[in-house]
Amino acid sequence: MIFAFVFSSLMLAAWTSWEDFNAYKDAKKTASEAEAAGDTAAAVTNYKKAADLAGKSATKDIQAWQLNNAGFVLVKRFKELVAYDDKLAKLTAMKPSKEKLALQKEMANMYSFKMELLTQARKFLEPGKLLDGGEEPTKMIQSNIDFISWVENFIKENTPGGKSDTGNSPAAKDDTATAKSK
Repeated sequence: MIFAFVFSSLMLAAWTSWEDFNAYKDAKKTASEAEAAGDTAAAVTNYKKAADLAGKSATKDIQAWQLNNAGFVLVKRFKELVAYDDKLAKLTAMKPSKEKLALQKEMANMYSFKMELLTQARKFLEPGKLLDGGEEPTKMIQSNIDFISWVENFIKENTPGGKSDTGNSPAAKDDTATAKSK
């Protein structure tokens, strides 16, 4: 109980407006609930609202975290839609072969169909990185940007017109996007 009060007091101290602080808490709560319910659009909208409120009345690190959260919700949705973890596990277990190359191409095609989610995620992450909101949020944001860049490269390397070899498989580099909430 005392810890929660101290944390709340410290969080409030970062804000210049009580109203904005309360609106921020409401937006974060709504975003978290929407995320838990699988409503990606509402989660992103409310994390963005929380980021805007933090930009208006709080610190850059709080704003950066919320932009990261908005981007990460989209990264997470991308991973769900393309069955990223399952496909990566299957690809990792395969020995170099025609079948492995075929799976890489299949994955690249699937990724390209859902790339818009990552394009949207980048629109939150890049400005979050530019805020320079501290080491920890910047590190998490960069991790998500690196994942998006890796997916873009994987698509280029494994679709017609690009190179396609087993050295460019997800198994060769496991970039796992991460989020941490504040």
